[in-house]
Amino acid sequence: MLELSVFDLAYIEFVNFSKLKRPTFVVYDSIEDVDVHQVFDIFQKANHIDDQYIVALLSDKVLDGKFSVFWETCVILELSESNKFFKL
Repeated sequence: MLELSVFDLAYIEFVNFSKLKRPTFVVYDSIEDVDVHQVFDIFQKANHIDDQYIVALLSDKVLDGKFSVFWETCVILELSESNKFFKL
């Protein structure tokens, strides 16, 4: 997963640098099996690109205080048992 994320983020940087008309976002449906330290490294790198890194994960994966900077500035949508997608 880490290698794939690094490749995807490098591709986005290449697309931006080359001014290509390509999608500049990455979507992952789950990163639950990735080590928490690697998740932090991926988030740091993704936070320095001008495009989107979209990921679904359980909040207990990122409860460590070092993730607070991402919670404050990068979380767009947070779902829970009481806040469901499409209210379903």
